[in-house]
Amino acid sequence: GGVSIAGGFGHLLKNLIIDNAASDTTGGGGVHVAATGSALIGGNENDGNDLYGNQCPVSGASLASPARGTPIEARCNYFGAPPSAALVSFMNAFNTANARRKSIIIPATQTTLYISPTGNDETAIVIPPTPLRTVRQALRMFYTAPGEFMTLSLARGNYASVTNGEKLPIVLKSRTRLVGAHQDSVFLNGLNAARLLEIAEAESIEVRNVTLSNGKTADNGAGMRVRNAKSIALNGVHFNKNVTEGFGAGLAAEGVQNLQISRCRFSGNTGNGAGAFLRDGDGAIFGSTFESNKSPSRGSALYLENAAVQLSTNRIVQNIVEAGDTGGAIYCRGAIVPQIGGEVGKGNDIFNNTGGTAGKQISRTGAAPLINARYNYFGTPTPGEETASPLAGFDLSFARTQPLANNNAPVVQSVVPVTNQTIAISKADTVNFVASIVDPDNDPLTFVWYVDDFPRSFATNFDFFAVFYSEGLHTVRLTVNDGFNTLELLWSVQVGVTSVETEEAALPTSFKLEQAYPNPFHAGAGMSTITLQLPRTSEVHLQVYDLLGRQVRTLLAAKKSAGVHRLAWNGKDDAGRLLPNGVYVVKLIAGAFHATQKIMLMR
Repeated sequence: GGVSIAGGFGHLLKNLIIDNAASDTTGGGGVHVAATGSALIGGNENDGNDLYGNQCPVSGASLASPARGTPIEARCNYFGAPPSAALVSFMNAFNTANARRKSIIIPATQTTLYISPTGNDETAIVIPPTPLRTVRQALRMFYTAPGEFMTLSLARGNYASVTNGEKLPIVLKSRTRLVGAHQDSVFLNGLNAARLLEIAEAESIEVRNVTLSNGKTADNGAGMRVRNAKSIALNGVHFNKNVTEGFGAGLAAEGVQNLQISRCRFSGNTGNGAGAFLRDGDGAIFGSTFESNKSPSRGSALYLENAAVQLSTNRIVQNIVEAGDTGGAIYCRGAIVPQIGGEVGKGNDIFNNTGGTAGKQISRTGAAPLINARYNYFGTPTPGEETASPLAGFDLSFARTQPLANNNAPVVQSVVPVTNQTIAISKADTVNFVASIVDPDNDPLTFVWYVDDFPRSFATNFDFFAVFYSEGLHTVRLTVNDGFNTLELLWSVQVGVTSVETEEAALPTSFKLEQAYPNPFHAGAGMSTITLQLPRTSEVHLQVYDLLGRQVRTLLAAKKSAGVHRLAWNGKDDAGRLLPNGVYVVKLIAGAFHATQKIMLMR
């Protein structure tokens, strides 16, 4: 579908061979090597190819060849998943050892991909200011091994089929963090036609600071469905106006171990277990709000079936059960039961929910085992059958007489540098931001640092390395949340226009042209840095040529002292014109020393 090697010997190095298809049964949607041909496909870390998204009716979607005695060298390529017969056929026809777990476009040390509705999946590099356009494309560009994590950082905006071409549902992989700038400014919108997020047979996933709205499904989980997974964390997610004909309009989680829901909002969702439906799992829900959700029967906020979850410091109000004699903003079913509050400091606000004449706030099927529902506020000092049904199924001791309202906001003790100022720095500088924040109520605090609206860190301090950012004005923002209140601090950082050439004091012992970084790089929005080492003062020429041998740019033509010198190329020729996509050759001449390297330019 993409490349066919019918005879001779083919070299495939540093190519993007993606989304091709073969219609016959010989395989090779990406690359097919005939019995009379051979090839070098990748082979080392610097020459690997991207071979993902390719299709064929049989096995070998990305690579295919007839069986052969000596396997084709195909190490260090990225297939989108671990090499298998579905991707490579015949497996013994290729040596696919050391397969990459990231696209060749992603630097080996990079663990964050940036996404914006105004980005570009076709020409983007993976660092700001040129992010990808869709979450789907970002997810295609990596997979992880245990102990590795990849963060998908979402800029402000609307993510939907009609805005950025997002294909729903978004299926999250193991060991992935999906992090938005803020839940009130990052919206995944199903347009009342599709589920938004899906997790199945996966582990160690976090979703933070996004709104999931207008999802719609006939089965469970219109906003988000999680099945047979473990260690799933939802933090600061707003489930809003999702509709299901099944269970869990906002969230459906079935067979999930260690589900952690913190500081989330469930509002305006419609269906059975309208806010969230949890079955056959365990975990905790704390610091979250369930409000104005609507269910045709019991469980307007939460439907818990054999769910061993701890509910703490949640606000569950104004949810509606539309039919039946028994209400229940929280409905419990099964032999495994939750703990609702239950301890000092873990109580919930559960009041002003409507529906039925009994169990308007909490209800269950059966009366055993007893559910610990102590220390909650039900809107009445003496909760009875109208509050909880059957009353004998709940321990309502120590019901609180005051709600959790009037929580105090976090307080700044000290912050460095001083906020609301512009900090002027050069490309070689680093700014260390440190904030000391305390909470008067001793609530746990969540820190999120943003640069230009992209989440960058969740620590109490943050280092801004100017070398990773373009020249100009950038914003640094810190939000601190205690589960009820959010504190925000702002700075501006002006990265100054400095020479693209720097020198270091340490003297090299030999001439060397180091590998350019990043490579490939995106023209016009970023630069590739080229480093050369000079052991002594030399007349130096550093020039860029196209593959036809034409000189297109002179980066340096001068006598330079001994040391390490860095120069940057922005993808333009000597006349300042942006050059076309392709591979270019960088040539260094320093006295009698000559060296070359290839660099890939993308637009």
